[in-house]
Amino acid sequence: MDVDEGGAPAGVAGAIPGGPDVDLEERVVDLAVLGRQGHETAVDGHPGTIGGVSLPVTVTYLFSRECPSHDEGLDLLRDAAATAGVDLRVEAVEVEDDAQAERLRFPGSPTYLVGGDDPFAPEGPAHAYRWDACRAYRTPDGRVGPLPAREELAAALLEAAA
Repeated sequence: MDVDEGGAPAGVAGAIPGGPDVDLEERVVDLAVLGRQGHETAVDGHPGTIGGVSLPVTVTYLFSRECPSHDEGLDLLRDAAATAGVDLRVEAVEVEDDAQAERLRFPGSPTYLVGGDDPFAPEGPAHAYRWDACRAYRTPDGRVGPLPAREELAAALLEAAA
């Protein structure tokens, strides 16, 4: 089996659990390639653009189990990727204490970092970062809910893929 530099089988995102690249401090709980099926396989163990197929968009999914929307938020990410027609490389990171929340500048669960940036970054002054904070998102119709609108998340994924 071919492996990439991180020790993962070729075409699979990230390191094998327990391998040399596992970040135990951030406790990566899930790492997968999601989105369009059939384009995950790398050539010669190296990802790249082949026949118009672009690299997956990297999304870090920060969550706290204290917020009931964390599972639904990951499902929303999969749906948004399908809507946008993009492949994803997802790193799900459970935030477990205030020190980690401060280090990650965690605004609440769930948080989507698309290509390292928060497309829904809260406006206004910074607040105390807490591991058990649940995030609120404003929807296009002005309501507030625990998740962003699928269309807005899909648009952020498309923009990152461009």
